[in-house]
Amino acid sequence: MVHAEWDNWLFEETSRCKQALFVLNNRKPPTGSVGQNSASEGDDKGERSQVTKWLSEYCDSCNRERSEFDAGRRLGLAFP
Repeated sequence: MVHAEWDNWLFEETSRCKQALFVLNNRKPPTGSVGQNSASEGDDKGERSQVTKWLSEYCDSCNRERSEFDAGRRLGLAFP
């Protein structure tokens, strides 16, 4: 039972990762904002870069676990 819940959580988490990375990578910067200067645009890019890096590392961890689980399933093992 616990393993099935972990499997469900891992599947949902990898789906969330895909969605979040898609949104981050396809987000358009705001245009025509009054009072926005290049410094704030640079801050936004830097912040987005940090979030993307952290999310990528987190998602890579989930994806590795998912791959290991799937490999174990193909071999007929209960646990990877």
